[in-house]
Amino acid sequence: MAWQATPAASDWLRRHPYLAAALALHGLGLALLWAAGPYQLTRQQAARDEALIAASLQQAQAMQAQRRVRALEAAQRAMTGEGPAADAPLPDDPPALAERAQAAARAVHAADQVARAEELARLRQRPREQALAEVRAQDAQAAAASGPTPPADALAQAERQTQAALARQAARDARAAHGTTVQLGGPGGTTRGAGARGGSSDGASGGSEGDGRLAGGSGSGTNAGAPGVAGSALERGRQPATVRAHDPAAPVAAAATGAVHHLARGRRLGAGGALADRVLLDAWYVLGPFDSPAGRAGQLRVEPPELGVNLDAVYAGAGGRALRWRFVQEPAYPLVPQPRRENATYYATTEVHSPDDREVWLDIGADDDSRLWLNDQLVWDSGPGDKPWYHRPFYTLGPALRHAGLAEGSVRVRLRPGPNRLLFKLVNGIDLMFFSVTLRP
Repeated sequence: MAWQATPAASDWLRRHPYLAAALALHGLGLALLWAAGPYQLTRQQAARDEALIAASLQQAQAMQAQRRVRALEAAQRAMTGEGPAADAPLPDDPPALAERAQAAARAVHAADQVARAEELARLRQRPREQALAEVRAQDAQAAAASGPTPPADALAQAERQTQAALARQAARDARAAHGTTVQLGGPGGTTRGAGARGGSSDGASGGSEGDGRLAGGSGSGTNAGAPGVAGSALERGRQPATVRAHDPAAPVAAAATGAVHHLARGRRLGAGGALADRVLLDAWYVLGPFDSPAGRAGQLRVEPPELGVNLDAVYAGAGGRALRWRFVQEPAYPLVPQPRRENATYYATTEVHSPDDREVWLDIGADDDSRLWLNDQLVWDSGPGDKPWYHRPFYTLGPALRHAGLAEGSVRVRLRPGPNRLLFKLVNGIDLMFFSVTLRP
C-alpha cells in the first residue's frame, strides 16, 4: 500500500515548502556522505600507501648506494692501507655519497698508478718519476678518449675503475709470488722467470719488454681471480654463486637426511641455542607477491628488497597491492609464502646469530627457483636442473619432510660473530611453491 500524507502533513508541507525542501536536501547529502565515506577512506589509504612506497624505494636506493660506497672504501683500504674506517658513518645525501665514492676511487687509482709506474721503472730501467709521468699521461689520454662521465654514472664509473685496479693488483701479487715468463732481447730472444723484482707488468704473460701494455694495465693476462687484493668487498660481491647439480635418480637430500640425529628449529648457534646437528630456520619476515616472469628472467629481475632490507618499508606488489613485511613462524614444514600466486616473486629475510667466526653448510630447497644473499653477498643461485618435487608433490616426500630435508643443493658459507642477515628470493612459476633453509656444521 502506497504511503499517503495525512491532511495535517499535507497542510504543513504547503505552509513550509522551503523548509521541507531543505530537509530533503540535507537528508540526501547525509546519505551521499555515508555512501562515499568508505570510498574516500580507501582513496586516502591508497594515497598514503603511494607516499610510503615512494619513500621506501628512495630509502632502498640510498641503502644500496651506501653499500656500494662501503665496498669502494674497503678497496681503498686494501690498496692503500688508509681510508675511512669500515664502521664510519655514511651520509644520506646523494651528492655527499658520490663525493665519498669518488674520493675512494681516486685514492685507489693513485695507488694503482704508483704500483704500475714502479713496475715499469724496473722493467725499462728508468727513473720512477719518469715512469709515473708516462703512466699518468696514458691514463689521461684514455680518459679523454672515453669522454666525460654523466653525473648519474659517476658511481658506476668509480666502481669500474676500482675493479680494474684491483684486478691489476691481484695480477701483480700473483706475479710476485709465482713469477712470470718474460721475453728478453726481442723476438727469438731468451726467456727467464720473473718474480717480484723482475716480473712483467699488467700485460699478457710473455709480452715483450717494450710492449706499450706494460703500463697500460689491461692486457689479456690480467687474472682477477688471483689471490690478493681482489678478495675485497667489491670483488666478492660479483663472484659466481654455487649452482645446484641435482641428480633426479638420487634420494631426496641424502646428505642431509642420512646422518641427522638432532634437528632443531631456531636462528641461534652456540650458547642459547638448542643442541642439534642441524638447525631449520623457521622464523622469517616474508614479503610478496611481486608480479614476475618465471625462471631465470624472474631470478634476475631486481625488486626493491634486493637494494636494501627495510622491515618498515612498503612496496608496490602484484595487482598494485601495497606489500609489507610479515613475520611468519610456521610449525609445519616447509614454509609456503602467502598469498600463493603463480608467476610471482617472494622475499624472506631473517638473522642467524653466531657466537664466533665459523663456517657452516646451508642446505637449500625451493619450488621453483631461488637466490640467497648472506650479509649482502650472493651465495646461492639455483640452476635449471631437475628436482624430485617436480615429479611428485613435495608433501608426499615423507622422509624428507620428517627430517626437514627438502634440499636441492648445499653451499659452504662463513658466518661472522653476531647477527648475519639472510635474504631469500623465491620465484614461483606455476602450481606448488615453498622454500627451506637449514644449517649444519
